[in-house]
Amino acid sequence: MVMWLWKSQTLPNSEELDSFTSSCGDVGLFCFVIRRLFDKIKAYMIGLFFEWYFFEIPGKIKKIWGNYLWFFGRYFAIGDLAREFFAPWKGMTFAREKRNFEIGDALGAWGGNLFSRLIGAVMRTFFLAAGIAAEAAALVAGVAAFIIWPLLFLLIPFSLILGIMLLAV
Repeated sequence: MVMWLWKSQTLPNSEELDSFTSSCGDVGLFCFVIRRLFDKIKAYMIGLFFEWYFFEIPGKIKKIWGNYLWFFGRYFAIGDLAREFFAPWKGMTFAREKRNFEIGDALGAWGGNLFSRLIGAVMRTFFLAAGIAAEAAALVAGVAAFIIWPLLFLLIPFSLILGIMLLAV
């Protein structure tokens, strides 16, 4: 790493070397190399921070956001509930009790099946509403996270200035 950092730098001119020699004594070239090495490391670390903050973390936020959307969609079984909206509640159906046709028996089975399907539709409506509300909340939270995350970076200088002002008090 030292060789890479050294190769990327030009050799010091005599004025720079003299200034380092006067401040560092007889080891001016060594002091110059160490100084340049630390400057490169600081620049590299700042670059790494910006890459992490503005590229890596938003990617992770997107992945977590997708996991929440996937989870709520599967937990509330939104697709299954919508597909089987009018299915009988808990599969409870009524069959005719007699082999020959009687109007009372047929209407009783038909009414029972209709009632079971209506109860199923009402219950699935509540579960669908809860699932859609959870999906909407996850969607809003994800959009808010994408908007707020870059803005939090502005709090760093503000916090430093506020901290210094509070120390002065």
